[in-house]
Formats: sequence, C-alpha cells, structure tokens
Amino acid sequence: MNDQKEEFLAEPRELLIYTLHERLNITGPHIGCETSHRGACTITMDDMIPDREERKSSLKGMGSSRKRVEDARFTQGKSNYVDDIKLDRMLLGDFVRPPYAHARVVKINIEAALKVPGVLAVLTAKDLESLNLHWMPTLAGNKQMVLANGEVLFQVQKVAFVITKDRFAAANGIEAVKVDY
Repeated sequence: MNDQKEEFLAEPRELLIYTLHERLNITGPHIGCETSHRGACTITMDDMIPDREERKSSLKGMGSSRKRVEDARFTQGKSNYVDDIKLDRMLLGDFVRPPYAHARVVKINIEAALKVPGVLAVLTAKDLESLNLHWMPTLAGNKQMVLANGEVLFQVQKVAFVITKDRFAAANGIEAVKVDY
C-alpha cells in the first residue's frame, strides 16, 4: 500500500475498507462502498491540486464552467468523511434492513441481539415513539418514520438500530435481530 508492504491477520468478516481505514488510516475510500449506498473510488494520481494563484487565474464570469478544486483530494485519498472520526469511548451503530420493498412488520425480537457480546442496545420504532423521536422532517418539507413502524414502505427502509462497541458486534447484532414480516 503506497509502496509499503503491509501484512495483517484479519477477522474472517473484516472488509478491506475497514483494514484501510482502521489499520492503515487511509481514509480516501469511503465507508459505504461495500453496501452500494454511496462511495468514492480512489485512483493513483500525481499531486494535481492547483495552488491559489492557479485557481485565481482560472476564474471566469457567471455561467462559465469551473474546475472543481476539491476533486483531487477525494481521488487521491486525502479527504476526510464523518466515518473517519474516531473518539475515545465512541460507540458504533448499524441498521437492520428488511429483505422486502413493502411488507407488514408483525414482530421484532431483539432478545438474541442483546445477548451478542459488544451489543449495548437495540432500538425500534416503539422505543423512539415513547420519546417522541419516531418521525423526522425531510428536505422536501414533509415527515418520514425514522424506523419502520408496523409496515416497511420502501426497499432498505430501516427497521431497527443496533448500538455496539465495534463493527463486528454490529454485524453479529444485526443478524441476531429477528423480524417477522
């Protein structure tokens, strides 16, 4: 990696993206790529970030095209994302998502997930409702459910949220949540 030989013993479920981020501190590849929700590709490039004078000389009037100056840092793996933040005692979480685009949620059983080592809590719509946090505003100006409550309305709608100490506990906790549809 970057002209350095690196060797690691990895957990069987450890993805390359986590090795890059957590062991090598290479944060250009975006976590999320593995789920195809969003992502960024990293390519090898020479240092092509323009300096202030180059940017200033290339400025043109309204309506003219402009080269985006931030692209180089993204493609060179020099940018930071929210996923790159690491704090002491920070917890992680991940969502349980349904295998269906539209279904009635009959029951959510979180008991087995709560017994998974590293899992601290599992939240459902019922938990959020008691705190009046079960609906959130959207950019379109309407509201939507934070977690599916009684019915899944679209593909990958979130059904439950597993709070853990690490990524592997999150993956194990998600698998342990049993949802009857």
